[in-house]
Amino acid sequence: MIEGKGQFSVRGGIVDIATSQNSGVRIEFWGDEIDSIRKFSIMSQRTTEMLENAEIFPSYEFLLEKNLDDICDKIKENSYTKLQDEKIQKDIEDIKNGDYITKIDRYFDSFYENTNTLIDFLENDFIIFLDEIEKIKNRAESIVKDNENIIKDLIDKNKIVPQGFLKKQDYLDFLEKLKNSQVIYLEKQDIGFVDKQSMHAKRNGYSFSYREVNFFRSSMDLLFQKLQKAINSSKQTVVLRWKH
Repeated sequence: MIEGKGQFSVRGGIVDIATSQNSGVRIEFWGDEIDSIRKFSIMSQRTTEMLENAEIFPSYEFLLEKNLDDICDKIKENSYTKLQDEKIQKDIEDIKNGDYITKIDRYFDSFYENTNTLIDFLENDFIIFLDEIEKIKNRAESIVKDNENIIKDLIDKNKIVPQGFLKKQDYLDFLEKLKNSQVIYLEKQDIGFVDKQSMHAKRNGYSFSYREVNFFRSSMDLLFQKLQKAINSSKQTVVLRWKH
């Protein structure tokens, strides 16, 4: 039996496909014709709804924009060394046979014409919170540097450089994409905005300075003291409760 999203099973004339963690679609065949389609609970295996039709999407995130033959032709257009050519031919055979999931990073430009980031899918009515922009910058620069080292190592070993590595965007690209977004910047009080490239936050969004406080679960009296002190200082205090 299927147990979770992405699984399927075939038992005689019955095909079960899990469309989520809790429910799936059961297709019952009579010979080579569909006799019934129903939605059912994976836990109880009982039918919850009869369906006229069902649309089943791939269980992985890679959807092809063009057919495999066109992708292989695109791969052949690139130039490779003689040592790499044998590996390329093997990859092309695998792709034509449908085993392309593990090849997408290596030949990214041949599979997809355009690329997007998560930010490209956010509408203007979304608010983006950035916690400590300096740490984000350092992490982005570290990723770029690591990629450069990996690429150099692959070239030295005469190996193919995955095109997925070449698609990584740097920190400045990230900031450029945020210019037209509603952004709230969070920074520790003792640090503030130390990155001049992030100063557009002053005119393009809201910036909040904050400080870390102790966890008060076992010392509620300390929490009350802190709150009373803030109230006596005429500070506005907001208490947020996180509910799982």
